[in-house]
Amino acid sequence: MVNDEPMHCLVFEDLNSKGYQMMNRLLGFTIEQIEHVFVKLARFHAVSAVYYEDNGPYDNIFAEGIYKDALRESFKSYYDQMYKKLLKTIQSPQFDQVYYDKIV
Repeated sequence: MVNDEPMHCLVFEDLNSKGYQMMNRLLGFTIEQIEHVFVKLARFHAVSAVYYEDNGPYDNIFAEGIYKDALRESFKSYYDQMYKKLLKTIQSPQFDQVYYDKIV
């Protein structure tokens, strides 16, 4: 089926060609790496806010998202598992007890 309606998409660069390697996720992140991630997320959020100001509301395909009642049980199982891993991670010596206290 051919569709002539305009579409929007994100195109990602393959960073392997520039020597990028994924870090070992089992080792976890340092505090500095986590801070860097949050800075990047904040910039992405700021850009999305500017886009909204310049172009108006996003397309309706972004209105509902993937968190639907029909998928609640699937996500609950996944996030329960992730929560347990998070608690185990922040109990390690490199994290201050204050993080654990705020989450639990």
